[in-house]
Amino acid sequence: MKKLPIVIFLVILMVIGSGCTSTQKTPTPSGIPHQKMEIASKKISGNVYVLIDPRVELVEIIYRLSDSGWYHQTGVAPEKLSVDGYGYVMGVDEYFGRYKDAKAVQMVRKLSKNGLTYDAIPRFAIHLNPETFELERNWSDMLRDRPWLAEKELNEFADAVKEFAEETNFWEFYNEHLEFYNRTIEEFLKENPNLADIPKVEEEFFGEKPKGWYIVLQTALARHSFGGWIGKGKDKEIYGFLGICHL
Repeated sequence: MKKLPIVIFLVILMVIGSGCTSTQKTPTPSGIPHQKMEIASKKISGNVYVLIDPRVELVEIIYRLSDSGWYHQTGVAPEKLSVDGYGYVMGVDEYFGRYKDAKAVQMVRKLSKNGLTYDAIPRFAIHLNPETFELERNWSDMLRDRPWLAEKELNEFADAVKEFAEETNFWEFYNEHLEFYNRTIEEFLKENPNLADIPKVEEEFFGEKPKGWYIVLQTALARHSFGGWIGKGKDKEIYGFLGICHL
């Protein structure tokens, strides 16, 4: 019964969240280095946030670079939208294209075959620190739902992701796209003005108030929407990962 409010919340989000918004261009990174990151996030009520999570963007960009059959069959862009028409993905390819031989990128091919796909990708990402990308949570929830995954391999991938962020200066890419991310959030909220009411109704009905409800817009994995949670009781964080593009 405790899982029911989470499931209802995620189903509603998946219905309203997928698709493209607006018709604005993606900025091109200027090459100015950044080391501190301002996360694109909007608090829409006491414990409800809409954001572009840098951890999720980073890991999903690595999946794109991997040339994994899974990603290119299911994750590039929504139907009826060519990759060439999606400026953000073009920017990803331009900035990160020369890093396809990085360890994290190479690891994805094997991880995809082992089942680290679909919801496991953003769920993996939220175990990392959102600013340093260091591993800061254990894998108990991942191993519970996917017992065939190896903890050692998850740890190695987490280290490789952090190394990739440092090698590519991912902070620069994210900061240079901050305006684009914020516009994406604004357009999404315009289209869904009553979004904050959904968690409120569920909290009142089920009598459970988590630490936070996080609606993460996935701009690098635009075809799918997923859900998940991490933590327990008052420390529980509930996530809706929505595939969305902003043209």
